[in-house]
Amino acid sequence: MIGNDPPHHVSVLKQVGYFYDPGILDNTFTNIDGLEIIKGGNGYYDQYGIGANEEFELPADLAIMLDRFDGLDPGAQGQFLRASYWAAHADFVRMLSKSASMIAAISSVEALAIPKEQRTLASGEVSGSTKAFNDVITRTLGKEYLKQHDLYDVRSDLAHGSRLFLGDAGGMMWRGVRSRAEDQAIQFVQRVLPVILHNWLVLEGA
Repeated sequence: MIGNDPPHHVSVLKQVGYFYDPGILDNTFTNIDGLEIIKGGNGYYDQYGIGANEEFELPADLAIMLDRFDGLDPGAQGQFLRASYWAAHADFVRMLSKSASMIAAISSVEALAIPKEQRTLASGEVSGSTKAFNDVITRTLGKEYLKQHDLYDVRSDLAHGSRLFLGDAGGMMWRGVRSRAEDQAIQFVQRVLPVILHNWLVLEGA
């Protein structure tokens, strides 16, 4: 650059990303000597997070649950994988949008419902999605949980655009009884969704 002349930029076409030499790959497993085995806990599904002084644990029946999944037919495996996807998505977006998290969580439960093509009644009509959702809740948790926080009605309002959780609306609207009720509903779903997935797998893989 001379004096006040603008800087001289040169455009160059280059490859985005990088490559590695396949010859450096090792097909053997990493040596795990000296590493502690992760413990299995019977209270895994009752926990709400991990305390500061607690150690990470896996569910004690993890190996059994993997066998249950392997024993499912392809259709049921697909249901469980879709439900797991939505459950993971609900957790991922929780800090971004409580409304989106709730929609994803209920979608996870819906994925476990009897497929639509199998819900045809004797009259030829198809049993509704609300009943299918309720059947999953009744089967995996118990009938007493059907009306907990009106989950399906809340999800419908959110999904169809007629409602937004106050925590997502911003401003001072989030303070109050309704906001606390919404937070309680989200916390309830956080705790029961893993149990629903677990119990469905137990029942379907029996």
